[in-house]
Amino acid sequence: MKLRQTLGLPRPAWTESTTPPHPHHIAQHPRDSRTFYVPDLGYNVVYVLRETRNKAKTALEVVQTFDTKAYGEGPRNGVVSHDGTRFPVYAKLTFVGNTYFLSFQTSSTVVPLPLNRHNLIRNTKAHPIYTLPPELIDAGMSTSEGTMIHASSDILLMNDQILVANRRVIGPYLPITHKDTIAIFNVVKSRLVPAGHIRTGCWKPRELMLVKRDQGDLLAVTCNGEGKEGTGVVLFDPRDGYRAVSKWDSEMSVMGIMGVTIDV
Repeated sequence: MKLRQTLGLPRPAWTESTTPPHPHHIAQHPRDSRTFYVPDLGYNVVYVLRETRNKAKTALEVVQTFDTKAYGEGPRNGVVSHDGTRFPVYAKLTFVGNTYFLSFQTSSTVVPLPLNRHNLIRNTKAHPIYTLPPELIDAGMSTSEGTMIHASSDILLMNDQILVANRRVIGPYLPITHKDTIAIFNVVKSRLVPAGHIRTGCWKPRELMLVKRDQGDLLAVTCNGEGKEGTGVVLFDPRDGYRAVSKWDSEMSVMGIMGVTIDV
């Protein structure tokens, strides 16, 4: 493996000089392999990168710096829809464009951002959607309190659904039966429709992974846990209401996941 380029991401002119950058994730456009999306939860922007190729070299450049402050705080992870949605241009003219679904760590929200014909992010009037479960509000916790002690940690496009993991970041870690949750949204064209929450049974879910298998896909979730409680990897079956079908308990925090070999 050879290092080909180091790309410095520019500080947006509207950010304060003391604000630290924090690029956190990169997603590749599924139909345009030259285009990438990098959310920065420090600057509250998404950088759109494009790969240029010629006989001499291949290089990445920043082609858009999209301000996300209107939609949430702390953009952390994003994913691009696989299938395009037909958007209006003028009169009866339309084009098929994808949607970039962006989750926000600090505000615990997610928003669908449409892409234009050049796969740049378009401004939209779409409102961010809260990802924390309603029982927190029912228990007397305000939305602002919920976002202060929770953080969205990952987003996954699983078939026709968007999943957003929520993790508690400030204690106390009470012996709640279901512990942390993963929000489920059905994708209807370019819109998100809330469809409930997965009760993970673990603390601090960090990474979500689609596990492909012949008898039906599964969802794998890694959990940091709190102390020695609620750590490991859990497998959920989306065909059975995301029921937990297998679990590996660990006394160590589990962060990332690369591959799973299963016989469930």
